[in-house]
Amino acid sequence: MEIRLLNGHELQWAVDTANEVFETCVRYQVRSQEEIDQYHRYVRADYLWQEMSAGRLFLWGVFENGQMCAVSAMQNVGHITMLYVKQGFWRRRIGMQLLNQMMQWAAFSLRLDRVTVNVTPAASAPFFYRMGFVMMQGMGADRPYVSLEYRFALQQEQVYPQQRAKKPGVTYPVKKVKGQTILVTALATLLLCFGIVGGVTVHHMVTDGIVAEEGWD
Repeated sequence: MEIRLLNGHELQWAVDTANEVFETCVRYQVRSQEEIDQYHRYVRADYLWQEMSAGRLFLWGVFENGQMCAVSAMQNVGHITMLYVKQGFWRRRIGMQLLNQMMQWAAFSLRLDRVTVNVTPAASAPFFYRMGFVMMQGMGADRPYVSLEYRFALQQEQVYPQQRAKKPGVTYPVKKVKGQTILVTALATLLLCFGIVGGVTVHHMVTDGIVAEEGWD
């Protein structure tokens, strides 16, 4: 699988990918015809090329065996405008990888301190919550979408969703142990084991963590 920035001649392919996902997975959840018309006014190869050539928009595509299976777009101000994954490629964390790619671009190439997104339909918002996004302040509940943002850590190394800082290793001094001490310890352990065999039952409780991935993934 390959994730990379798209070229101008690949824009129609990106539009076709987005349209396939929109028509099969998103359109039936959209509230009004105006929202549908707004989508089609934006997702056009000529308009996307105009924004790309002016440096206002960046598009990424995910390819597998020469086929584009997902597409995303982000403005130069850090606002995500597209994130679509074909249905046959769900549950492979592709959406997460695309989102991380855009966030790294925003932080290191554009030198921004946050990334924003207006999620439509709102039912897809939990995907972004899991990635560390929070609801933006001052946004009315009457909007047909959910406005979210992710602010990068300040005055410390950038930390992205799904990454955890490793705990510093602890080094203990190495002590030399005499052979006699090792023998005595082994015998004591053996006797202890024989003493507790029988009558002791250990119950192992195992909880399987099941994560229900959204279509964005």
